[in-house]
Amino acid sequence: IRLIDADAVALSSATAVCDVLLEDTAETEFVLRGAQRYVPRLDQLALRDLAPSSRKIETAGDAANFAVTMTRPGTIDNVVLRETIEPTLGPDEALVEIAAVGLNFRDIMAATGILPDELENDDAYWRNLGLEFSGTVRRVGPGVSNLRPGDRIMGMGKGYLRRFAKVRADYVMRVPDRLELVEAATLPTAFLTAHYALNHVARLARGETALIHLASGGVGLAAVQVARDRGAKLFGTAGSEQKRAFLSAMDLDKVMNSRSLDFADEVRAATHGRGVDVVLNALSGSGIDKSLDCLAPFGRMIEIGKRDLAEDKPIGLRSLYRNNAYSVIDLSTLPIEKPDLFRQLLREVEA
Repeated sequence: IRLIDADAVALSSATAVCDVLLEDTAETEFVLRGAQRYVPRLDQLALRDLAPSSRKIETAGDAANFAVTMTRPGTIDNVVLRETIEPTLGPDEALVEIAAVGLNFRDIMAATGILPDELENDDAYWRNLGLEFSGTVRRVGPGVSNLRPGDRIMGMGKGYLRRFAKVRADYVMRVPDRLELVEAATLPTAFLTAHYALNHVARLARGETALIHLASGGVGLAAVQVARDRGAKLFGTAGSEQKRAFLSAMDLDKVMNSRSLDFADEVRAATHGRGVDVVLNALSGSGIDKSLDCLAPFGRMIEIGKRDLAEDKPIGLRSLYRNNAYSVIDLSTLPIEKPDLFRQLLREVEA
């Protein structure tokens, strides 16, 4: 087995990768950057052998704005910090000083080139990293009555990995006094996704059974809370013993291994062959097919994963023949495509 970390330039050259794969060498790890090849070496040096060095860094002033972006997708090496102008406010807009940004798997997919540009509704996401944020309002534009300077807010959208950002005043939520801003930055995407998926799309009802995949993650934990508030019976999966123990301590009705396809048989056994009413899925590959097999008659599967969509993977329709539904949701498009619904979700989650 050989591990190859290649940038976009190296990947465009089949020869470079093939040479590494076919070379007769004991090396197992390689880094390809353009035409250069690197292998790992660990050398022990005494501190006295290291020449002292220093570097003067010019820090930004209080009014300077900067943003984290990428020169091109492909590797994390292409992430850069760039100075940018402070946004000009229009009607119903506010200027927020970003305190914290929650990094999501979508950021990783975009940065590494897994998320195709054509899946984005406007500008490519890798140019606008940062899906959710928390911060403090610094100024408000004309017509804004619900916010004032000093208010602590949180929200989601695109391009919040920056110092100052312009937001729609009706597209944000207030941060509860009990939360630190760092904590608040992890909440918008998780709870808006869970609420929209389970309450609006799946219409989860009291007494139904929900299977939450990767239930120990951000969206998973939010979904557990939402489903529990609905009075549903809860099944969950996680990828490690530690995570499964954590879920068991939360009193889920059944906890299974997300890294084994045996969860489908376990679901059928636990439900006496009936299956579950709702699946919130983030698994990929065969995990999707097995999850569809878990659906009871009139069951609903809500897809929040991105990998198989990006790769245009097919699914078998036969698993839906018992009046079942398969829905794909992407909350990042709601502010643009369905602004009224997005505002409704914000108010419902905030309440």
